[in-house]
Amino acid sequence: MDDNINETKNIENNVIENNNDQCNNTDSNNNNNEIYNTENNLQNNIEIIKEDKKINDDIKNENISHSIELNKQCGSEINNNISDHIPESSDISNNNLIDTNNINYNNVGVQITFENLSYKVINLKYKKQLKIKKKYEEQINKLKRDNKQIDLEKMESNEYSNQATRGGDVIEKELTILSNVSGVIEKGEMTALFGPSGSGKSTLLDILAKRKSTGSITGKLLVNGKELGDAYKKYCSYVTQEEILLETSTVEETLKLHADLRLPGMSDNDKWKRVYQVLQDIGLTKKAKSKIGGVLPGGMVLKGLSGGEKKRVSIGCALVTNPSLLLLDEPTSGLDSTSALVVMKVLQNLTQKGVTVIFNLFTKIMVVLKGRMFYIGGDVLGYLASLGYKCPNHENPADFCLDSCIEIANSSDFTTIVDNWDNYYKNEVAPTICNNDVNKEVDKGVSMLYQYKVLQHRSLRYFLRNKIGFASRVVIGLLVGLLFSACFGGLKNTQEDISKETGALFFLMASLSLLPYACISTFLSTRTLFNSERASKIYKTLPFFLSSMFIEIFVGIVVSAIVVIIVYTISNFRWNFVSFILTYFGFLFIHLFSVFMVIAVSNITGTVDLTFTYSTGLSIIYLLFAGFFVPVNQLPKSFGWLHYINPLHYGFSSLMIAQFKDREIECPTPVPNDPSSICLYPNGNLVLKQFSLQDYTYGETLGILIVWTFFYYCLAYFAIHYFNKEKR
Repeated sequence: MDDNINETKNIENNVIENNNDQCNNTDSNNNNNEIYNTENNLQNNIEIIKEDKKINDDIKNENISHSIELNKQCGSEINNNISDHIPESSDISNNNLIDTNNINYNNVGVQITFENLSYKVINLKYKKQLKIKKKYEEQINKLKRDNKQIDLEKMESNEYSNQATRGGDVIEKELTILSNVSGVIEKGEMTALFGPSGSGKSTLLDILAKRKSTGSITGKLLVNGKELGDAYKKYCSYVTQEEILLETSTVEETLKLHADLRLPGMSDNDKWKRVYQVLQDIGLTKKAKSKIGGVLPGGMVLKGLSGGEKKRVSIGCALVTNPSLLLLDEPTSGLDSTSALVVMKVLQNLTQKGVTVIFNLFTKIMVVLKGRMFYIGGDVLGYLASLGYKCPNHENPADFCLDSCIEIANSSDFTTIVDNWDNYYKNEVAPTICNNDVNKEVDKGVSMLYQYKVLQHRSLRYFLRNKIGFASRVVIGLLVGLLFSACFGGLKNTQEDISKETGALFFLMASLSLLPYACISTFLSTRTLFNSERASKIYKTLPFFLSSMFIEIFVGIVVSAIVVIIVYTISNFRWNFVSFILTYFGFLFIHLFSVFMVIAVSNITGTVDLTFTYSTGLSIIYLLFAGFFVPVNQLPKSFGWLHYINPLHYGFSSLMIAQFKDREIECPTPVPNDPSSICLYPNGNLVLKQFSLQDYTYGETLGILIVWTFFYYCLAYFAIHYFNKEKR
């Protein structure tokens, strides 16, 4: 497993050693890292240098020639290592896993065109200005209603007036993030989306991936010159910047899940073929059985893949659907140079199979400035040179482009330059838009029952492999039961032990209602995974929720059984089968109610701190008014109504009824002048009357508790569905 984790580092070490052997005759001032950096810079930029020969003739000076020669001498080892790392088709074919000749990406070669894309969002400053103006007008109207003379000079100095009426502070209702952006992406191109921070790059990428959930979008997004609506999604796949994967799943299991949920019309055998084809393309055939790895909820670290390998798994999940267009958000972010180069080589190989990729190692570049399309094409250095910005010798072209674009964006000629580009696009590029037929049918997708089956299988697998998570909850249950028994062991059916028994029931109820707090991090970790997968629309909310809750219900059944069995065995509660079953179901639904409440709160708040704060507040209120400290009939009238909406009140009532209903209690032998010999509770019904529970039945209290549990179960679902959306 250690070899799996350190594979990328081993490649980098081998590269450096080989460079040392082959390049020992170079200048003594150049160390191994400089040689390695020279290789990386030239590998990424040599194509740009070749394209700019006509414009930048002076680039071919002696120093650059020497660097290129050095690249030829020292670079072969890097490419050889990477080629070894990315297996050829024969690697899988020889194992008779699939016939690689029968599966091709991009079954329909398409051209992606976007015309006059604009994106606007509500200006929060405008809303604030409206609120200030409203307060100012209310102040004026109040003075008029009171028939008071309005002191205009005083009103002009008022803070509301100043902010609401100043002519220079007029704020637009909407902010324009993108304005009339147009472009064409041909089949099999690698296109970089380039621009300074805040220029609208991420916004354009989200719109091209149809993942924008806020703001208003106008313009056209065409496939082969046709608008497809929802059918566009089957031609496009999106890879997020973060690798959000289930840590306990293997690589092939992760890809198979995406195949199951996103390829409804394909047989299981063909899905496996697609999985292994993707494994070949991303260079992870030897890691098919390796777990993803990472930090599990609770802090335990599971060994698995390296960062670059996880990135390739994320790319593989997107490739399962055989997309024509692959969009990636910073695919090399957080990776070392070798891992980044391996990832980009994988993407470069995909373009040779017809997949259009938007990002680096590119054949085309899109530059966005201030929400406008500044340039799209393959010779950005030439275009900048035509505007008077010539790239100096030896300067990194990417840095030069970025600096030049920032300077142009802040210049007075910016509007003229982008308007000229728009005119060029409309007159020269737009007439070349492809008009081939495309499939406009929207895939129906798999049924919700099948989604539940696949997700339930994954949840069970995660549960079985995350042994620490389940074991910790079982151990806590054991400790609660044993410590409880140490304090309340050997209870007797006597007058003296009645108060102990009622206190023991309340303590157990409080313990089981607080146990789910230990799993807040687990609930929130599944929230992140769900957000990522739902954004890709591979399943609905309900199947995911049901599959997750099935595991929680199972754990609740086990933990409650452990606690009740230990307590009944050692503490000597009312020992008959009916009382045992009734008590068990009371504790079970108390525990499940608390689980669903914490899940609902965690999905509404979204953070551990807020979840703990709000859930603790609710639990304190519920425990305080449960009826143990102060009986219901003795509560102040202003707060007496709280017990009606208190699930723990009905839970405590059901436990008390299960233990004391129609139960005979031993009385001491009467002794004159001895208050302790008085028999206050000859039967359990009097105990129930003491707690104002004489009018309840077990069925009523447990039934109401079940209703409250189901209410929080539904609330947890709505919290996941409505409060848990990715906003982009």
